[in-house]
Amino acid sequence: MTDNELEELERIHLIAIKPHLKELSERKSYKGLGRLLIMVFVYLTVLLLAIKFDSIYTWIFADVLLGLLFSGLFSVMHYCGHGTLLASRKLNRILGTLFSMPILMNFSLYKFFHFVHHQRTSQLGDTEPKGELNSFPSYFLALSNLDFIYGFFRLSIASLFNYRSFFIKNRKQLNHVKLDTIFLLGWIVFIAFVTFYYPKFSLMGYWLPLQIGLSFNFYTSFAEHYECSLSKNKLSNTRTVYLKSRILKYFLFNSNYHAEHHFLPSVPPWNLPKVNFYIKESLQHTQKSYYQIHKEQLKKIVNRQQRPAETNDGFVKNFNFKLEKL
Repeated sequence: MTDNELEELERIHLIAIKPHLKELSERKSYKGLGRLLIMVFVYLTVLLLAIKFDSIYTWIFADVLLGLLFSGLFSVMHYCGHGTLLASRKLNRILGTLFSMPILMNFSLYKFFHFVHHQRTSQLGDTEPKGELNSFPSYFLALSNLDFIYGFFRLSIASLFNYRSFFIKNRKQLNHVKLDTIFLLGWIVFIAFVTFYYPKFSLMGYWLPLQIGLSFNFYTSFAEHYECSLSKNKLSNTRTVYLKSRILKYFLFNSNYHAEHHFLPSVPPWNLPKVNFYIKESLQHTQKSYYQIHKEQLKKIVNRQQRPAETNDGFVKNFNFKLEKL
């Protein structure tokens, strides 16, 4: 399908959705708060049960489940950044910051990074890297997601000295990043003290689940734009994954409906399946599982298949963004 045909399809879908857009875009704080409270309850319950029984099998089960919850915090940060998780702008700001700290993320920094990603998806100026994972070391480094965390932590610290990357547009945005850097450093000091006094339970109840959550976040987010068109059209530059697991969809806040999210970023997560109803026949990239995407990538590594180098020329290759003084 040509770009012109896709643009026409996009226009037709927007016309069809327009009468329902107000209803689809309605924020309901009780839904977001309810799910957050359930996540906190599940985390504390699983953690306390694991501490009580304190066996290797209990901890393995607990850490996998807690890792899923940590992965869900990336979705919390994401939708709070868009202002769609809760009805109140201030509440999105507060809870977005609060729930970003346990995953070692700067909420405001991510929000400004992500806004530019939406503006320039798969175009020059996109903030999300288009670097090739052409070896097992590069793939497993990406799977750890530590390069992502380190990249944002580096930018956070740099903000305190008035350095920024290209997606921080002005002094006001930089000041928001600075404030969240202070909150993040406060969290790191707090968790360092807890780890010092309770090393075993901190390792098993926080650090290992955090790493599992980081890896699971990459596992799901990798599929969002993998091998999609380098086009500005939202029907072709983003992928939707049709997950069967209701538990995964619940704790990931329907993040598998990523094409729908890019198509209408103003829609809160629980209404994304409704957006899918309108545009599903026109989506150019869909998949039934995340596993299949990673299987394809690993097969390419084994067969030494790479995209032509010029395909990604000019795009951001990693999270080591260039810094400039503001």
